[in-house]
Amino acid sequence: MRKQLAVLMGAALLVTGASGTAFPVKSAYAAEIGTTTTSVEGSVATTADTQSGTSAAGAAINYNTLLLNNWLGKLDIHTEAAAGANSDDFQNALASGATLMAASKLNPSDLIDKLKTMFAEDMASEVQSGNLSAQEAAALEETAYPRIADLVSSGWSTDSQPAVIQTDGAAILHSHLSTIADDASLPSGVSTIDLRKALRSGKSLVEASGMDASALNDALTALFNQDLEAAVKNGTLPSDQLENAEKDGASALWDAASTPGYDPATTPWMEQYGQRLLADKLDPSSVIQKAAIFAGKDIDDVHSALLAGQSLSTIAGMSEADLTSQLTADVNDALEQEWEAGNLSVKLLTKLEQNSADALQKAVDQNGFGTQTATGTSSPALAAESIRSVVGNIADYAGVAVSDVRDKLADGQPLVNATSVDPAELTSMLQSRIDTFLDTAVQNGWLTLADEQPTKTEAYGLLNAAITNGNYKASVDTKQYLTDRLNRIVDDAADVTETKSADSADATQIKSFDLLKSMAGGKSLQQAVGIDADSLLIKLLRHANEEINGFVAGGGLSEQDAAKLKQDYASAVTKLLANN
Repeated sequence: MRKQLAVLMGAALLVTGASGTAFPVKSAYAAEIGTTTTSVEGSVATTADTQSGTSAAGAAINYNTLLLNNWLGKLDIHTEAAAGANSDDFQNALASGATLMAASKLNPSDLIDKLKTMFAEDMASEVQSGNLSAQEAAALEETAYPRIADLVSSGWSTDSQPAVIQTDGAAILHSHLSTIADDASLPSGVSTIDLRKALRSGKSLVEASGMDASALNDALTALFNQDLEAAVKNGTLPSDQLENAEKDGASALWDAASTPGYDPATTPWMEQYGQRLLADKLDPSSVIQKAAIFAGKDIDDVHSALLAGQSLSTIAGMSEADLTSQLTADVNDALEQEWEAGNLSVKLLTKLEQNSADALQKAVDQNGFGTQTATGTSSPALAAESIRSVVGNIADYAGVAVSDVRDKLADGQPLVNATSVDPAELTSMLQSRIDTFLDTAVQNGWLTLADEQPTKTEAYGLLNAAITNGNYKASVDTKQYLTDRLNRIVDDAADVTETKSADSADATQIKSFDLLKSMAGGKSLQQAVGIDADSLLIKLLRHANEEINGFVAGGGLSEQDAAKLKQDYASAVTKLLANN
């Protein structure tokens, strides 16, 4: 068990889409706990079902099926609205065991017709928003109508639609192993940071806590079991897996608590967070500013001297060793704070500190540091992606419908002449969109700073060809698109989720860097976002569906390829959320 659980992090899952293509997806842990995958009696999907991208009924998990399940899961709300019934009377009738039909007090055919109309209206709205194609909406209606008729007259209940994404308990265990010092702080009365420092010095958690080994083990196990039982209650952990998960978890927690110098595993999420954090600290502008502060120099004077070809140590009037030491200490202080907060393992902290020292040594010694443009290479995929929305951007800027611009393209006109906007003005606007996209790519770590300018040059060339040639169609590499979406899952989760602060009613966008920080500290993506896995899944699938349907409408993707891409993405994300 020790060998199985010591490195629960860092394994790569090969996620297989519906088309049979295997895609590497970085998982926050390898599900190496021995678990059963026997089907639970009833309609709850097993872990094996979820990991294969299908529901317990055998239906593929995708946006369409989730949308239908969500709608049917709220059938009581829809029925109450259709009936115009008194809410208290309606809910009391359901609580007493009445069917939806009986509680509505409507003629059966009238109720079913009203619900069908409501469903059709909702699907039409989905088509209008670009989340469904007209064909998909029609297929959903055909599937939904007999199910509505059946559920209102018989077996509907609030748990009719079980959780789609389930866990085998490893995700819960990973969270407790990552925050084991926090868990031990509660019963021991020793602060979390003091426990972490003791572990770093080589003590075991049992020694650091000062508790009886058995008492500490019982306390850690109790906290873990509480979360397992909560997962069973909310339907995300099959009940027949509870006993094994408790046993395996107890063993792993004891191993961790009794190991001298225990260091939580370095997860891919933690690695990403640490690298982005270090990249920010080593940004040339940040290093130059810090050097100016340490030397007591005016920042403009420092920039001028760098442009003249001097090194930072010469400008600062300090030895290379002294300036490097001060700069390194400043970066290390920030990294140490992240370790204290539980966002970095000791292993990763040591690696980042060494990388920082090496980079700063070179920076201090380099003549003209930060003023010379590094020679990079273009990213053809990002260059192509940067102009993928060119038709929508033009329509939006010109204040016309996208369909009107596409009609002009169909008539053979080039994009530059598809609106009344001056071509030079249009080109300038589109180039600025490219600039913004590539700046974001650098900030999010999709593109290096050195590669930005070459990629921008290539993108400008693609843009010129796109807007001056007739019959433009955005090309879409489906494998590249799928890879991008999975690699940027945290960024996409931030894009599709809003949060409200306690002192404001206004929704604000979550930042992907903040999500990574929470995940580095041991949370899953859905926990970091603050919603359940199923809700996050449908948001991510809706986001992708809208883009993919747009590719089809623009002529860049066939209906067949789009359907396969949607299913591949849905299968991959389902697995990722079940195993992160």
